[in-house]
Amino acid sequence: MHDFERDLGQAETTLRRSEPHIRHLLLSLNLDISRLSAIRELGNWIAAKRPELRRRNDTIQAVTTQWGTDTTGGCYVYRPTGDKTKVLQISLAPADSTDEVQQEIDQGATPLPDIVPGATGYYGTVGDGNSGKAIAVLVTQRDELLVDLIHGVKGRDNAADTAALMKLIAPKLLPAATASAGESKD
Repeated sequence: MHDFERDLGQAETTLRRSEPHIRHLLLSLNLDISRLSAIRELGNWIAAKRPELRRRNDTIQAVTTQWGTDTTGGCYVYRPTGDKTKVLQISLAPADSTDEVQQEIDQGATPLPDIVPGATGYYGTVGDGNSGKAIAVLVTQRDELLVDLIHGVKGRDNAADTAALMKLIAPKLLPAATASAGESKD
């Protein structure tokens, strides 16, 4: 995200620096310059969005990946407008559902690649595939991590998005969960 924001800054600088040169060149050739305002507007839009991107990135970076000792928790994302329906749910809970994972794979779900040692999982669309709903599940002998995309984006491979999100978060959550669940109580 930092690189993306930096690159946007370079694009903004290039647009602002180039627009007068382009204007001068077009005028010297007696060509229409009426559409050059789009370049200026794009530069202004980038300038307005960069602080918001930095704030979002700071918020994401501030999120802790340490879960409590009970290894149960969840994170929910809601639509920002309208009825504020739930869009995404990520949950971690104690469970040994390796048999259920194998059943899902046997019924056509796509197996997840090896993400965490000793874990197995699957991902896929839910329902007819047109709803945008997708899920990824990764389990160890003690814990289950669920990425449930309740309202996906039309035209995207929402199942692949859940698998990609699982690849990002599982290495942070499951080792800690496995260690805390396996601690002995002396």
